Amino acid sequence: MKNIQSGKNIYQISPSLIGRLDYTLNHYQNQKYVLEQFGKIMFERADLEVFYQKGLEKCASQLESLSNYKEVEPNLSSLMMSLRSSILTHSEQAEQMAKNFKVDIWDRMIEEQSMSQIK
Repeated sequence: MKNIQSGKNIYQISPSLIGRLDYTLNHYQNQKYVLEQFGKIMFERADLEVFYQKGLEKCASQLESLSNYKEVEPNLSSLMMSLRSSILTHSEQAEQMAKNFKVDIWDRMIEEQSMSQIK
């Protein structure tokens, strides 16, 4: 038994209880670390999606400008605009993916972590 003094009272805590408390605290710290690292990875992944999205939008804008160039044949211009449309669709998907990583996954993970701490 270990004596712990609190104010005027002395409490005795069994070694097994102290061991369980240490185990619980270590487990919580390990989980906290894992969740923090997972969150960083998700935010980095979301940032990559945003970077990708901006690059796609730039390409789409360049295709639109080039398709309007007076020397471009109509068939090639039509092809460029179709490609532009496809690129913009991918850009929207990348934007949604970034949102999913930053908001949906992270918020849900925090909510589940909070619920598991309540139990």
